[in-house]
Amino acid sequence: MSATAALAPARKVPVIAEQYAFIMPSHLPVNTPIIFEVTSRDVNHDFGIYNPQGHLMAQVQAMPDYTNYLRVVFQEPGQYSARCLEYCGIGHAIMAKTFTVGGK
Repeated sequence: MSATAALAPARKVPVIAEQYAFIMPSHLPVNTPIIFEVTSRDVNHDFGIYNPQGHLMAQVQAMPDYTNYLRVVFQEPGQYSARCLEYCGIGHAIMAKTFTVGGK
């Protein structure tokens, strides 16, 4: 991460997990600090972010009536995905959200 990115103000991005989806923006900027504000509408979930190569790069719990914060700087543009990493019911395996990182 560059010094400029480290010192830049963070953009707050709400994430709501629910059976079986993540409600969040579909486009996020590259080289900009992001603070995901993660919560759940129903049961415990886990918000895992995978880079374009399919590697887990960050994760945090999503819990009802509580907000967790996850700071991420996406350093390369591309297609990322968020997947639930905690079994949350019969549709757990399909709980994913694809989003694009690029631009500012």
